[in-house]
Amino acid sequence: MIGGYYVITADSDAQAEAIACECPHQGGGRWIELRKIDAMA
Repeated sequence: MIGGYYVITADSDAQAEAIACECPHQGGGRWIELRKIDAMA
């Protein structure tokens, strides 16, 4: 986690969503916003 954000690597939007659903902080009716970022060098 960086500054309140999780940075993950995924091959597709669907895979990113599946990974985000595994987040232990996601429970209790909270929502997660997925955003693409530029590749890091």
